[in-house]
Amino acid sequence: MDPTVTPTPHNNDASLQETPASWFKQNALNVIIGVALLVVVLRYLHPIDCLMAAAGLTLIIFLHELGHFAAAKLCNVRVETFSIGFGPALPFCSYKLGETTYKLAVVPLGGYVKMLGQEDGVIDGEGDDDPRSFKNQSVGERMFIISAGVIMNLILGSVLFVIVYMHGLEEKPAVIAYSEPGGTAWRHGIASGTEIKKIGNQVNPWFDDIRPEVWGTNKGDQLHMILNYKGQQREIQAEPLLGEGAPFPMLGILPPESLVLLNTRRMETPPYRPGSAAASANAKQGGAGFEQGDRIVAMTDPDSPTRAVTYFASSSMDPSGEYFQYQRRLARLSAETIVVLVRRMNTPNDPPTEIVVPPSIRKELGIRMRMGPIVATRTDSAAEKAAIQVKDGTNPGDRVVEVEVVNADRSSTVYVAGKSDAPAVANRTVLPLDPIRLPMELNRWADRTPGEKIVKLTLLREVDHTEKRVVAELKWDENARFDLTGIGAANTPLPINALGLAYQVQAVIDAVSPGTPALAASLLANDTIEAVKLSARDYAGKLNSGGWQEIKPHQWAAIDAIIQRDAVEECEIRVNRAGEKLTMTVVTANDSVDPMANDDRGLYLMPDFRIQKANDIGEALSMGGRRTMRMIKGIYINLYAMIFGRVSALQTLSGPINLARMSYLLAGESPWRLLLMLALISINLAVVNFLPIPVLDGGHVMFLFYEWIRGKPAPERVQTWLTLAGLAVVLTMMAFVVGLDIYRLVTTWIGRI
Repeated sequence: MDPTVTPTPHNNDASLQETPASWFKQNALNVIIGVALLVVVLRYLHPIDCLMAAAGLTLIIFLHELGHFAAAKLCNVRVETFSIGFGPALPFCSYKLGETTYKLAVVPLGGYVKMLGQEDGVIDGEGDDDPRSFKNQSVGERMFIISAGVIMNLILGSVLFVIVYMHGLEEKPAVIAYSEPGGTAWRHGIASGTEIKKIGNQVNPWFDDIRPEVWGTNKGDQLHMILNYKGQQREIQAEPLLGEGAPFPMLGILPPESLVLLNTRRMETPPYRPGSAAASANAKQGGAGFEQGDRIVAMTDPDSPTRAVTYFASSSMDPSGEYFQYQRRLARLSAETIVVLVRRMNTPNDPPTEIVVPPSIRKELGIRMRMGPIVATRTDSAAEKAAIQVKDGTNPGDRVVEVEVVNADRSSTVYVAGKSDAPAVANRTVLPLDPIRLPMELNRWADRTPGEKIVKLTLLREVDHTEKRVVAELKWDENARFDLTGIGAANTPLPINALGLAYQVQAVIDAVSPGTPALAASLLANDTIEAVKLSARDYAGKLNSGGWQEIKPHQWAAIDAIIQRDAVEECEIRVNRAGEKLTMTVVTANDSVDPMANDDRGLYLMPDFRIQKANDIGEALSMGGRRTMRMIKGIYINLYAMIFGRVSALQTLSGPINLARMSYLLAGESPWRLLLMLALISINLAVVNFLPIPVLDGGHVMFLFYEWIRGKPAPERVQTWLTLAGLAVVLTMMAFVVGLDIYRLVTTWIGRI
C-alpha cells in the first residue's frame, strides 16, 4: 500500500456482511443446482477426471486475471476485487486481504479484476482524484494492464506446448488415406498414401496444418501443393471446394488410421459397430472376439494359394504401409471369411489371437434405383482420356445406360439401365444395371479376369438439346481401384476409381424386385423417395429409430451407405407417386449373395499418430513457439473464413460446455492430451479476448489507441453506446454457443439411447 495515500474504505461488499444463513437464503437456487451437478458428477462421471478438467480450466481463467492483477500492482493501481467467476461469492469463498477482495463466485464462466476508476463507457466517476485510479494512469500503462491477461494466456499456452513437446506430442501425419469422391483431391487423382510435403505457405506440414490453409482460401483461389507418392514428387494447383451444404471449403481428404482398435480408458464401447461383421466375429480358439486396444498384426493373404494368414510387410520408409496393405486385403477378400491375428493390449507378449471374421452382408430393400449423371472425373484417368462429359452447373453430364465387359472365358456381360430390348446373343449375358451395385460388380469381374481389362460404356449425352448414344472404351486401372474413398456427405457421388469417374444415384425407383420387402410394402417403379427414417440396433440389441432425413433427388448413394454402415433393419419411406405423398415401412433383408465391396467389416481403428518430441529444452521452446504462432494464425484464418461465409459458424464454434466436456474426456485418456487441450483453449481465449469488441480486452485497447492518437478519450456517449453494442454482441454470441453446446449434447445423448 502507498503510505502517501489515504485509501477510501471499501467495506460494502455484501458477501462480507452476510451470514451463511442469509447467503443461503439469497442463493438457494444456485446451491441446489450446484448440489445437483455434484450428484451427477459422483453418480455418472469420474470425479478425478472432472477435477483435473475443472482445475485446468480454472487455471486458464486464474492466470488471465492474474495478468491484469499483477500489471495493475506494478503500475500502483488500486485493485478492489479479484474474482474467479461472476455473481455472488460462494459460501466461505470471499476474503479481504489488504485493499483487495478475493472471491470464488457462483457462475464459473470467466472472471474479472475490478480496479478503482475502471468503468466501461464512463469517463467521469469514482476515483477521479485518486492518483491510484486506473483512469489516472498513462495510456501506455493502461494498455499494459489491459493486455496483461492476454499475454498471460499466450505464455501459458506456449509453456504447456513446451511441456507437451518435452514429453512427446502426438501429431497426425500429412498423409492422404481417404479422398471424397468428386472432391478436390479425388479429382486431381491423388492416390491413397500420398504425403503432402507443402501446402500454401506450410512446408512439411502435419495434417492439422492443412485446415487453416484451406479455410483461408476464397472461391477461385488455387492452393499450391507439393505431393510425394512412393518417392515420386509432383506439384499441383488445387482449389478447395465448398460443396452444397458443406460447412467449410475442403480438399476432401482424411488421414490414415493405425491397426490398433479403439481404446478408451473410461468408456467400454466395443471397437466395432453394432450389427457389423466384426461384432459377430469370434476367436478361433474360443473366447472373445475383438477387444479394445487389440493390435492387428496379420490377416488372410489374398495372394496365398491356400489363403494363409501372413504378417504385413513393414517398411521403415513408410510407417503407414501396413495400414494400406490391410485395406487392400480387405477389398480383395470382401466376399470371403477371413482370419485376423491380433495382439491383446494387456498381454502383448502372448501369441497372437486368431479371430474369424465373416463377410459383411448387404442390407437390401429390394429396389433398384435410377442411374444419375456423371458429375466428376479424375485427372489422367481413363474417363478423362475418353472425354467423358461431367455435369457442370445446369449442363447435364453423360449418363451411363449400358456397361459391357469381357470375361476370362471370352463371354461378355452387359449391364443395362431400364428395360433391355437387345436380342439374345450367344455367350452374352444381359443383366439389369444397378448403380449401387455396379462398382462392386466391376471389382469382382476384375478379380476374375487376368491381363488388360477394358470396360465399354454406352452413354446418353445431350447434344443440341437431343440425347445421343455415345460409346466409350475405358482401360481398367487396377492400382486406382484400391484408392480409399468413402461417402461422407449427402451430396457425395458414387465412384468407380479404376475408371476415374463418379456419378450420382437418383432417389427414383427404377424397378422393384419380386418377393422382396419393397414389393411387400407396395413400393412401385417411378416412385420418388423424398425422405427416410432409419432404424438400427444398438449394442444391447435395442432397435433405435433416428429422425426423418430429407433426400434431394441426387442423394440416394449417401442413404444406401448409411443403411449398409449401420446395418439398418427398418426403413420408413416417404415417396412421391405422381404427386401423391405416401409413407410406408420396409423391413430390410440380408442379401446372402452380395457382400459389401471395400468394407471395413465394422472395426473402429485408432488414428495413426506420430510422436513429435523435443531433444532438449531449447528445441522444446522453439517447437512450442512455432506451435503457438501456428495456432494464432489458424484462429484468425478461421474467424476470417466465418466472417466471409467460407466456414459455417454453426459447425465450427464451441462454447464453454463443449470445452468442458472435451477437457473431461481428454483427462480420462491422458494428462498430456489434457495439457494440449488446455494450451489450445488458452490461446483461443487470448485471441478472442483481444478482438476489437468493446467490453473485451481488445475493445478497451481500441479506445486507448484512440485516446493516444487524439490526446483525449473518446466522447463518453460514444463509449457508452459502443460498449452496449459490444455487450450485446458478446451476450448474443455466448447465448448462441451455449445453445449450440446444449443442442450437440442433447443430440449425442439421444443418439446413445
